[in-house]
Amino acid sequence: MSNRRWPLIAILCCGLLALGWNPASRRDSGPLRWDTINPIIWNPDKGKLGKLNSVQAIQMVQDSFDEWQAVTTSTLAYVEGPLIVDDSGGAVDVTAANYSEVISLDNGQNPIIFDDDREIFDLLGIPSAVVGFGGILRSSPAAGRITKGYAVFQGDWFDNDAGDVGETSEIRFRGMMVHQIGHFNGLGHSSVNHELTAGIDGCPLTTTDQLETMGPFDHDGSLTLHFDDATGASVLYPTAAFITGNSKITGHLIDSSGSGGFDGGNMVLRPVTADCDLLYNNSQATQSGVNPGVDGGAGSYAFSGLTPRTPYTLQVTTISDGGDYPIGGTAPPFVPAEFFNGFDEDFFNPPDDPAVSGPINSPSAGGTFINVDIKINNAGFPGEIASMGEDSLMLGKLDGQTPLDPESLILDDDGFDSLLGFQDTAQMAWVNRFSPAADQFPFELRRIDILFSSATISEGRPIRLLVYLDPGGTGSPANASLVYTEDTTIQMLDAQVFNEYTLSTPVSIVSGDFYVGAFDLLADVDTSNVATIDLDTAGLHSFQQVDGTTPADYLPITDTGVPDSTFMIRGFGARIPSAGTIDLSWGEACNAAIVPGQDFAVYEGSLASLDGVPDHAPIACGTEGVSRFVVEPGPGDSFFLVSPLRATREGSSGTGTGGFDRTPLSSCRAIRADPCP
Repeated sequence: MSNRRWPLIAILCCGLLALGWNPASRRDSGPLRWDTINPIIWNPDKGKLGKLNSVQAIQMVQDSFDEWQAVTTSTLAYVEGPLIVDDSGGAVDVTAANYSEVISLDNGQNPIIFDDDREIFDLLGIPSAVVGFGGILRSSPAAGRITKGYAVFQGDWFDNDAGDVGETSEIRFRGMMVHQIGHFNGLGHSSVNHELTAGIDGCPLTTTDQLETMGPFDHDGSLTLHFDDATGASVLYPTAAFITGNSKITGHLIDSSGSGGFDGGNMVLRPVTADCDLLYNNSQATQSGVNPGVDGGAGSYAFSGLTPRTPYTLQVTTISDGGDYPIGGTAPPFVPAEFFNGFDEDFFNPPDDPAVSGPINSPSAGGTFINVDIKINNAGFPGEIASMGEDSLMLGKLDGQTPLDPESLILDDDGFDSLLGFQDTAQMAWVNRFSPAADQFPFELRRIDILFSSATISEGRPIRLLVYLDPGGTGSPANASLVYTEDTTIQMLDAQVFNEYTLSTPVSIVSGDFYVGAFDLLADVDTSNVATIDLDTAGLHSFQQVDGTTPADYLPITDTGVPDSTFMIRGFGARIPSAGTIDLSWGEACNAAIVPGQDFAVYEGSLASLDGVPDHAPIACGTEGVSRFVVEPGPGDSFFLVSPLRATREGSSGTGTGGFDRTPLSSCRAIRADPCP
């Protein structure tokens, strides 16, 4: 195979639950998996697919399952089941008319759907460049099991008609199927070799055969599973030989502030070798935060399937193109490329040159090395805040009526994946639960944002905005009270732009949980998919009901067979602190231009102590980089100081009488300040 040309044509989007090798969906304790005690049954569509008749299409799907079943270190096995049936029990050709019914049925089937004319894709608002999608429809999070999977393939890209959306080759079409079956298995997207634009260590650029199948792009090599793909399948579904015959390393990616783990960095592990084929073929990747290590937690990762007693390099990189790589509902973060540097691994250079690698020697067979941590480098040591002028620390008292900066309450990852509605004349109410921390109250809700995107509804459709309060924070809408309604209409149908509804009267919230959402006021004869869903977010936040707005009638969205999901509903408002609250604000550190991104520690001390030894101690070891902090003052007269933070170091909090450093009673970090001019 000739060397790859950049960029590849992005005709493959993603499995809609994609997170590399990464699990496609997870619970707090780890990824979700199929139970492989018995073979996984898949159920084919009755219809045709592009130039393929039903028999040919089913055979191509069988070939795709066979690629995954051939992984010898995995227990994955499949068997073709009966054709897809609808609610009547009869075999059907799945179309836009019955798609929602088929995927919502809890009948034990795992549908593999052929969208011959791409009407299903159009119904869901999926771009024409996408050839297929797939993933998990139902699961049992408590057991960690996938209970219903699916995949949908569209035939316009493989119908001998390049005039509609285009035409792809058979090898790429088959590769797309293998990719989507990977999502069906519970795998997400991977980023190992596909982003390389130059060779590594004197090697030529990768061939297409050396690109991972579970990358976000379709290519000529997609049909053949990469080592990373096979490793992902083996980690989720390991044979005994995979566990005992290989070794493992785990660790964390640590934020540059040193305050905790960093989710979303793309971790790439490669063998140390002069053999260029081995360098590319035996590499693997995962994102920090989605494939937990031994102790889990933010930023944790694990690499399995390592050759025992073999040196490897570990690097963190940024995912810069294509696909969907959400971590906890956020977009891929920027992470400067950096190698693990052995004993010199640190937040600062020196001693840690990010371009230098300290090889990791894998343990013996069956063993695990833990705490292999990469510390994201800082640009330098922290400075100090100006003591005089407009950039110095400023103090004000709030009046109990002035709101702080506006806040957005967001549970989704900014992209909807599916739709939900009810059949016949049933009307749907759907809400999201928000649970602010105690220090976020009192809160004033001013706006509700809702995303609508469906071919079964139209603009101008009447809806009723809903706000419920549960001061006790019980987590159940059954204990909430409906405190606000407002009738309005759907303003626009757009897959990316939210409808914004400013409340005619803001709602004051002083404690507990609150629920915001809408009630569909139109009783249609046919199914109306009025609610949009994000399938990538975990946690029980969303609830729905039929015919009314009584809190006790709400059921979790998981009862509809859609796990780890959130309605595309957001809140917008502001916190209003009580009267007498101290509002602190300050300027940048003196070296902010050359050391960006410094965080801040806030100290409080008693004025009386200034006559002797100051007693100031931290009340906040970090403000998330915001140059403002609101605090309820303690009893007596107080003074406040602010010092910059970077990783394991803290800047200066200035000097007192006689020019001596203000030494705190205790500090957030070891104090080592940049001597700013």
